[in-house]
Amino acid sequence: MKKCLIRSVSRIHITLIDLNSSWGIIDGGAGVVLNEPFYEIEIYKDPSLSRSEIIFYEDNNNEIIDVVNRCLDKLMSYLENRSLGHSNYLIKIMRGYPLHIGLGGTTQLCMSIATGVWVIEYHEKPDYLFIARIIGRGGTSGIGVHGFALGGFIIDGGHLKDLEKKDFLPSDYSTSPPPPLLIREEIPYTWRFILIRPRSLSKRFFGSRELEVFRKNTPLNLNEVYEVSYHVFMGLLNSIKRRDVDRFRRHLRRIQDIGFKSIEWRIQSSDIKRIAEYLDNIGLGYGLSSMGPTLFIPINEDEEKVINLLKDFERDYLIDVVSGRNRGYEIYC
Repeated sequence: MKKCLIRSVSRIHITLIDLNSSWGIIDGGAGVVLNEPFYEIEIYKDPSLSRSEIIFYEDNNNEIIDVVNRCLDKLMSYLENRSLGHSNYLIKIMRGYPLHIGLGGTTQLCMSIATGVWVIEYHEKPDYLFIARIIGRGGTSGIGVHGFALGGFIIDGGHLKDLEKKDFLPSDYSTSPPPPLLIREEIPYTWRFILIRPRSLSKRFFGSRELEVFRKNTPLNLNEVYEVSYHVFMGLLNSIKRRDVDRFRRHLRRIQDIGFKSIEWRIQSSDIKRIAEYLDNIGLGYGLSSMGPTLFIPINEDEEKVINLLKDFERDYLIDVVSGRNRGYEIYC
């Protein structure tokens, strides 16, 4: 029985850049790859199975199982259409994290499983963009796809309007290829990221709810696209290069009030808005990852005392301090 163990990453999605498209580009985005949380998955090739089976690390999570099955179906369909052999698989998800909390779980889960199956079948690592196209990831943001393979601070170049993408759509509804990688920069090794999310995940935006947000709020004003672009390139990227986390936080905080990020904030629960108001009152810059509900605060390692300012929120919120990750997935076969 052939076996591979694969470990994913997770990612913060800081912002989409261009949801106006007047200059011929849709999307574009910036994000940071994290060392944790992550998926750890064992994949076994088992010819004795009549169909692939999924074993979860805790009580069966139907949401995750459905995602795994959809990704496997796409991969197996590709292999069958090209008369490439494959078997059924036993997939053991040993460790993971919830989907639709703003940390890119769907892409990491799908990329991990598809990569592991490919390595078992063909004894070599596949091109990660090739795998992403097969399983349909990266149709809006490329942060998760590029981050899976490369780690780091990433800016992607979006999609060519009409040629690659015709409308403003979230990833689950887009068939566009992954966008090109514009910039990949090392995350300073002294930086940490405080992740905060409500213990109750009652309000998450994905599927048809996410699609509705895109349809009702695009295209955006072009001037906001220009301002977001300034803060991404002359703010965030500049701060990463200068290893200046305070400057990074200032530009990050401004991004929360403009462009598509301001729309993502409008739909957040009172729980998230409550902690954002507190952070504003104490003057600490923060961001919302993707459509939430995870909020993040970049800090330097010598600022971990900041966590003490959040003690009163620990009963209602999950609060973790994690490091950035400057490399991608790991696989052992």
